Amino acid sequence: MPEIEIHASAWRMVEVGRVVLFTHGQYLGRLAVIVEIIDHKRVLVDGPSKKENNQVPRHAVGLNNVIITPIVIPKLPRAAGRGPVAKAWEKAEVDSKWDQSAWAKRRDQREKRQGLSDFERFKVMKLKKQADLAPTAVSFAASESKLSPASSATSRDFDTDLRYVQSADHLIATLHNKHSVPYYLRKFLSTAMG
Repeated sequence: MPEIEIHASAWRMVEVGRVVLFTHGQYLGRLAVIVEIIDHKRVLVDGPSKKENNQVPRHAVGLNNVIITPIVIPKLPRAAGRGPVAKAWEKAEVDSKWDQSAWAKRRDQREKRQGLSDFERFKVMKLKKQADLAPTAVSFAASESKLSPASSATSRDFDTDLRYVQSADHLIATLHNKHSVPYYLRKFLSTAMG
């Protein structure tokens, strides 16, 4: 009889050492690590974070109240005490890995946007409109800078054109949005500012 190989899926598995994120309850938005699997619906978690107001005491939680993250603390023994879990948490640098993840950055951005006042939302809208108009302003400044000040009495002087290019370049640098500015305009700005 031939030997059959079974491969595990690439999905995040419920395992001891897996970091979870609370989605419900009083620990909403906090991280904890699975210390023991109680049954197919509940796990024992512990969250020894060094961040203020992010610690989670050891308790049983239903898997429907947490989301499993891709972060794993390797070789964490089953039912480890609070001290070994805290040491493993620090060694694995769970807090820094979480802060650098795109998931955490999106959550922070969402929380900031939800906390904006009406006037701050208005300012964000205006900045987005300026960002959308930046390629038009840069192309206009580029076409104007090709004209020499002596060639046309109605053209603006070179310093004014350079001021437009600098402000557009500053806007591009602050937004870091390469999709809103075509490549040839970014190339022009880098050579003009050179």
